Amino acid sequence: MAARGASTAAAAGAESASAAGADSAAVAALFVQQNGLMHSLWSIYVVATFAAAGLAASAHTLPAGVAAAATIGFWLFALGHMTLLRQALAMAEATRLDLGSAASDAEANGAAALPLTLAAMRRIRNPLWIALTVHLAIDLCVTAILWLAVFHPVGRG
Repeated sequence: MAARGASTAAAAGAESASAAGADSAAVAALFVQQNGLMHSLWSIYVVATFAAAGLAASAHTLPAGVAAAATIGFWLFALGHMTLLRQALAMAEATRLDLGSAASDAEANGAAALPLTLAAMRRIRNPLWIALTVHLAIDLCVTAILWLAVFHPVGRG
């Protein structure tokens, strides 16, 4: 009877360790997915900024009304994008913290799979202030390019 209880306890411990390892794997997969989302958001942003800057660069003269409409549209897009970026960064940070917790639980139960990978993922961090500073700097550059095309048209000497 004691042997049966010991084997049941061992099986429960193994199941618990396996579940902790699965949690690490699931959180790691979510972390990678969130980082992929972040790269997709930045890619869309690059296309929009080059399109707005290209509008100004391709015109010999850009009427103020067109520049105003492009500026308003661009800033609406930029502010919406910045909101999505902030949400993605918050999710990535929460996932990073959960990854540390899940990895610690897995290590405590002897089920740490890919410990170096998990440790590297826990160290990865994209601070919000850097992303927002870069975003705003690019937004201001695009705005300046649009309005320079109004006041200093390309091709006019």
